[in-house]
Amino acid sequence: MDSMKITVETSNMNTQSEIVPATIKTQVGRPTSYNDQVLLTAIDYLFNYKEHGQNVPTVARLAQLLELTEVTLYRWANDENKAEFSYTLERIKQAQKIELVENGLSGNYNSNITKLMLYNHGFSDKQEVTAQIETKDVGNNELARRLAFVLAKGVTIEGETE
Repeated sequence: MDSMKITVETSNMNTQSEIVPATIKTQVGRPTSYNDQVLLTAIDYLFNYKEHGQNVPTVARLAQLLELTEVTLYRWANDENKAEFSYTLERIKQAQKIELVENGLSGNYNSNITKLMLYNHGFSDKQEVTAQIETKDVGNNELARRLAFVLAKGVTIEGETE
């Protein structure tokens, strides 16, 4: 964008000064569709997701209700000027986690689907084990004996299965 210079003459002095306006930012892309109604719809969905035909609240369903994408909702959630929306989205995820845990434990939900969805909340049925191994010179017989012991315990090595 070209800068424009404005010359101003002052009446009390015979001097001139230049004023160069700051660069004006122009918004690129579609204007945001975020407004108070979007926030109210999100809050309504948080408390009434079952009335919207959902057993578990999801960001995907909220996006569908708002006729937007999940990407847009997450972008808004990361916008510091939309703190209320961010809080509401976090509460939706929290409600989803609670529903999954409670109904998964009671057997109301399919365990495979529940497990899959809870993975997004940090749950896992995989156990990670780390070990620190001290190396020292041992003979071939001792090395073979130790390796046989480890394999007999059913420990997997570098992604191999039992």
